[in-house]
Formats: sequence, structure tokens, C-alpha cells
Amino acid sequence: MNWQRSVLAGGMLLLGMVLGNALFQWLPWWAVRAQSTSSPREQRQQLLARLDQAADELEKHLLVYQLVVEAASPSVVHIEAQKPNPRSNSPQAFIEEAGSGIIIQHQGRFYVVTNRHVVQGAPLGRITLHLSDGREIHPLRLRSDPETDIAVLWVAPRDLVPARIGNSDQVRIGQVVLTMGSPFGLSRSVTSGIISAKGRRRLELGGQQVRYQDFLQTDAAINPGNSGGPLLNLHAEVIGMNTAIASNSGGNEGIGFSIPINMVMFVAHELIEHSQVRRAFLGVNLDGDYDLARAQQLGLPRRIGAYVTAVTPDSPAQQAGILPGDVVLRFDGKEVEDDIHLINLVGTTPVGKKVQIVLWRNRRRVTVEATLVPRPGQFQSHHRPAPKPLARNALVRWNDLPRWEVDPLGLTVLELDAALSRRLGLPEQEHGLLVSHVDARGPLAGKVQVGEVLYAVESWTVRTAQELDQALSRGTRASSIRLHFRPGLLRQGRPHTVAVSRDQFAR
Repeated sequence: MNWQRSVLAGGMLLLGMVLGNALFQWLPWWAVRAQSTSSPREQRQQLLARLDQAADELEKHLLVYQLVVEAASPSVVHIEAQKPNPRSNSPQAFIEEAGSGIIIQHQGRFYVVTNRHVVQGAPLGRITLHLSDGREIHPLRLRSDPETDIAVLWVAPRDLVPARIGNSDQVRIGQVVLTMGSPFGLSRSVTSGIISAKGRRRLELGGQQVRYQDFLQTDAAINPGNSGGPLLNLHAEVIGMNTAIASNSGGNEGIGFSIPINMVMFVAHELIEHSQVRRAFLGVNLDGDYDLARAQQLGLPRRIGAYVTAVTPDSPAQQAGILPGDVVLRFDGKEVEDDIHLINLVGTTPVGKKVQIVLWRNRRRVTVEATLVPRPGQFQSHHRPAPKPLARNALVRWNDLPRWEVDPLGLTVLELDAALSRRLGLPEQEHGLLVSHVDARGPLAGKVQVGEVLYAVESWTVRTAQELDQALSRGTRASSIRLHFRPGLLRQGRPHTVAVSRDQFAR
């Protein structure tokens, strides 16, 4: 009986396997048949339902893009600047340039930062700032720094929304970023991409003399009109100011450059507080040909740092004990990549700051401290008296004098005091602002000469750049404003008055 039961059990097991295999083969056919019985409309509805579900999941992740744009938009300004047309002799001929700006806050007041090339040469009354809420305003004052291509615009409203400022030192290659601006005049356009590279220097920027370069590179689309607009991270923090592109066509080709926001804010604060950028001075000469072979001879594994060839006597570098032959590896906590990088780091460090410097000397690290001083030539306390008075032409080349750019007038001026008057061979009682450059495209071109002294605006005496700003900002119902000049260095000149249309200034 046992063998009969075994045979029966085996037979049932074999039958179950056959039936199971048949069912396995039949079910897909049944499913396909059942599906094929659905109408095309039902199949499409099922597909759309699956698509909606997948899209909802993806949009949850992409919602951050929308939030960044909504959070940053109130702080982005569309700028339209009308500049004198250099190809026309008519004073009423202007060319228009569009750009962007970023609202910042400093000590309770609001300002707009942008690229200098966006507003350079445009009278204040012909610079229009379009705010996100639809308002149109004109700046009250403008200060710029040609060495970084950064400008600051003073504005009157006190209910603006300042941008959220990030830390560009923490930017990483590959980081997702957004740009906002006005490409080709299309205001408030948004593009996305990543940080493609950092520390781009030695760029040729269309003839602009931008000395301090440390650009962030991005593939987010940047086009003409994006200049001055923000480069944003996913926290809606501004990490850069869009400035330039590398392009053969003039349009976006995936290589754009932004000024790191840390540099922008340093320059902006200097312009706001001091009307010019006070550059720090260390006092070292650097070898631009320092290469890998030289680095390895010194015991370094790769070419890093900046090689010192000479040290200026009585400079912070000499007082700190820096020697020729040293390699500066770190400056104020930042690793130094090359000579240009060190120049940028020094030039964007506050004057008077004590910094720690790590050197490579005799195949070991040496740490010193230096307190930075103003760059010689920027401030009167560092001037060396000239042995004899300067001629008018020499004034233009004399680089150790502090100068102020008065953009609305197209003038560069020097503040006269008794010491400087003696140096220039002028009477010590001479006061005012000595003209050292006249912009050929400015409103005073052909009316004022280098060497003349601006001593009054209307009935207000001006001795300093700040007093000039105040005089130009004062309200008046007159359609023009009168500027009073004395001959100054022009021995054959005569006192004269120049009337400038009031629309050169903010009302």
C-alpha cells in the first residue's frame, strides 16, 4: 500500500507542475488580452494618470527653483542707461544700454550695485532703475571702481528688499546656480546651470582695465543685459555678479563669468564709506614665471603659492620678516594659487587688518603676521614731495595722487590742499577740485580742460569730492546747473562758468 500511495503522490505532484506551468504561460496572454480589450481612450487616461503622478514627484524636487526666483526677484533691478553717442556731435544724441543690478543694504540705507560698464558715462538723470513692484527711480549718486568694474548707486526709497548675500569663498565647482537679469533688454529673465570653474583670471574684457580678477565661471546662460545681475545658489543667496561672457558670436555659448560676491561687497562698502576703494599694500615683488620645475627645486610637490623676488623697504612685508626667495602659500587663511591670486587677495583685504601669512622657506613652513597699510599713492600721508612743481602734462601721469571719478560730469578730480598746492606750484590758498581727466564722451568734453580747478557749484563752495556730491544733489528749479572753474595749472586760462543741463543729475 505504501508504494501505491507514493505513486499517487508523485503523480499528483507532476500534475500540479504541469498545470502550474500552463497557468504561468497563460496569465501574460490573458493580461495582454484583457489590456487589449481597453479602448485607446482608456489606455491614454491610464498613461496620463501615471504621468501626473511622476510629474508631481519631480516637481516636488524642482520646486526649489521656483522658490529661489520668488525670493530673489524683489532684490533684482532692471537698469536702463542712456549714454552720449560718441559718433554724434549733438548733445541730445544718446545710445541706450540695458543691464541689471542688485539691491543691498548698508547701515540702514539701500543701494544698488551693478557693473561699472553698464552705467559709465550716463548722466544720473538718464539712468532709470526699474524695481520689481513697477516703480521707476533715478539714482542720487554714483561711485565706481574701474579696477573691478563695480559701481554703487545711491537710491532714495527706504522700503526696498535687500538681497540675501552668500559667501563666495564657499562656492564649489559643480554647484547648481541660477542667474537673473535682462538679457537683450528682456527684464527679469532666469537661467540655470552649474559652477564650471573658479578663480578665472587674466581675462581680456573688451578693452576694460579690470585689474582685480577672480571670476566664477558658469554655463548658466549670460547674455548682453545680464551684466550686474545676481548669480544665485539654491538658498536664494547672491554668490556672484554676472559680468562677462566668452563668445565668438557675441551671445551665450556656455561660458559666463561672475565677480564673487565677497569682492563685490568689499568694493561696495569702500565706495559707500570712502568714495573710493582703499587698496591694501603688502610690499612684495612676485615672479610671474614661477613654474613647476622651480617649485620642485624648492621642495614643493606642485606649483603652488607666489614666489617673492623682492621686498619693499619699510613695508608690512619687511616688518613681518618676509624675504626674497620665500613662497607665499597662504594669506589670511586662504591658499594662494599664483602671483595674480595673491595680488587679488591683498587688494581686497581691508586696510589696517592684521593677517597671518604662511611661507615656504628652506623646505619648511614659516608663519608670520603683517598689518596691511594703504597702497602707496592712494593717500596723502604716503606721498613723497616732488623736488619741483609738476607741469600740467605730468599731472596726468602722476599715479600717487588720490583721485575721485565724478561719473555724472565725466571728470576725474583731485582734492587740493596746501601741501598739494605747493607740490603743484600753485598758491597755498588755492582750494577746490583739480581736474586730472575729462571724459571725451561726458557732458563737459570740450568745455573744461585738464589742470583747471572746480571751486563752486552754483553758490556752494566745493573743496572735497563729498562737498561736490552734496552740491550736485541739492534741489533747484533751474533747468541747468552752473559749475565755476579757475585756471589752476593753465597759466593762460581765465575763470569761467559752464552750465550743464539739469537732467544730468537726479531731481
